[in-house]
Amino acid sequence: MDIDAFVAAHRPVWDRLEHLVKHRSTLTGAEVDELVDLYQRVSTHLSIVRSGSSDAMLAGRLSALVARARSAVTGAHTPAWRELTRFFTVSFPVVAYRARWWWLATAVACVAVSWVLGAWVAGDPQVQASIASPEEITRLVEHDFADYYSEHPAASFAGQVWINNAWVSAQVIIYAILLGLPIPFVLWQNVSNVGISAGLMASRDKLDIFFGLITPHGLLELTAVFLAAAVGMRLGWTVIDPGPRRRVEALAEQGRAVMTVALALVAVLFVSGLIEAFVTPSGLPTAARIGIGVLAEGAFLAYVVVFGRRALRQNETGDLERAPDVAPTA
Repeated sequence: MDIDAFVAAHRPVWDRLEHLVKHRSTLTGAEVDELVDLYQRVSTHLSIVRSGSSDAMLAGRLSALVARARSAVTGAHTPAWRELTRFFTVSFPVVAYRARWWWLATAVACVAVSWVLGAWVAGDPQVQASIASPEEITRLVEHDFADYYSEHPAASFAGQVWINNAWVSAQVIIYAILLGLPIPFVLWQNVSNVGISAGLMASRDKLDIFFGLITPHGLLELTAVFLAAAVGMRLGWTVIDPGPRRRVEALAEQGRAVMTVALALVAVLFVSGLIEAFVTPSGLPTAARIGIGVLAEGAFLAYVVVFGRRALRQNETGDLERAPDVAPTA
């Protein structure tokens, strides 16, 4: 099917239906009849697109339009619990899964930069001297680094960590409106802090303490930040390369989908904050603390892969406006 010709031929019908849906409270009798007729026609268009095209964005837009039209015609309402379930089983995981290559590239680049920076700091006394005095480094590696995780009440510390990490993730998504250009700088700030800390700890043979304290919460925390950065940069790239869609439409649809990541990461980073506040400074053996972090990381990645892959096979896009439980499929 020639999707461009199909869109050009039927766009006026879709635009007219969208107009009627938006003004449904003031429609005349003739316009109500027109709304019903267009709803049925666009439902057919949706069925054609689903069966004859791989354009997930177009299918998402038509599905959202048909859902709103059906709601206007029949008064259908999706229960809040179903919307919440859909959010965590479809919307968020499919957006994360669709961005998996951006996500992976971001993670690999950040880990590589952090590793190189840490090795440079650990192996060059002059670099260490430019960062802090020997006494300050000794105090950091012997006391301050470990004390950071236990100097505040756990509940208060968890809230502080959660807010800080959520803000970092929100920043990188917000920066997508600037084509994602500031995102590497935000990542650099976080990656450089990790690399420098690792280098200073390594210079005093304290890497076991470093990884024992940062791994339990750091795996999930950094994974969430990398995901936020990935979808933010991917959204910025949509401005440059919108594909076959109009730039405004592609950006709007991708933007709505990306917002699901910002919302879902609030929950993910809350879990990370709880681990950092209650597990990292706990008296558990190092292996047990790291095991909890690895378990949380593995569970999150498995969740994204399983639910995201399934949703992608169903041509889901993660668009927040889509409500497939009230949209007809034929």
